[in-house]
Amino acid sequence: MTVRTIRTRVSAVSCAVCGRRLLPGEHPETYLAGGHRRDVCELCVPRAAHEGWLREASAGVELPPRPTRPRARRSFLQRLGHRGASQEASARGERWFGLAPTPPPAREPAPERRAERRVPRPVPIDDTMKITRACEFFNGSERPATLAGVARSLGAPTATVRSSANESSVVLVTVAWELSWYRFEVDLADDERAVTMIARGTDLADLPVEHRIENATVDGQGHLQLGSA
Repeated sequence: MTVRTIRTRVSAVSCAVCGRRLLPGEHPETYLAGGHRRDVCELCVPRAAHEGWLREASAGVELPPRPTRPRARRSFLQRLGHRGASQEASARGERWFGLAPTPPPAREPAPERRAERRVPRPVPIDDTMKITRACEFFNGSERPATLAGVARSLGAPTATVRSSANESSVVLVTVAWELSWYRFEVDLADDERAVTMIARGTDLADLPVEHRIENATVDGQGHLQLGSA
């Protein structure tokens, strides 16, 4: 009896949006775009949705249209006779059942929709309060789950939370490992508390010096905590 050794080979998966090869422990989402299946990493899921890609898990199956059989072209007199016979049969049915033709109900005009005015949220003036509020917004979003997934493969990252020099209501959050870094934007004036990823890279030298000064930590759940370890 010959003993055969079975070896499993795991093929590398790359993100179809950013081109990054996924690390062990990362689970890609499968999207449908242009008739092809595309793997997308967790950080690029918002970009795939913005491009109009359809998540495979929620995609429905559309059946092809049923082929129609070509109809023979009738003459004008034949069409006129058929229309007259149909109208006569309809009139006989209404007289038989005692029904009278009723006009279709009039459509009521659609009510005018009032334009929704978005009132911006108040933004703290103090820089420390801005950073504290931004950490609360970040921890309440879906971003901590993504950071926790990457940290399971790369270890604990460093974090820098700084106010934007160009926009008074924006706070920038930079999370970095030795092999990659991510930058998020938190708009304190946005009533939806949106947290957007605006940049990413693999070389820490690409980051400005002020965004490499650690002033926050990331716990095991991906939540920001002010104060370096």
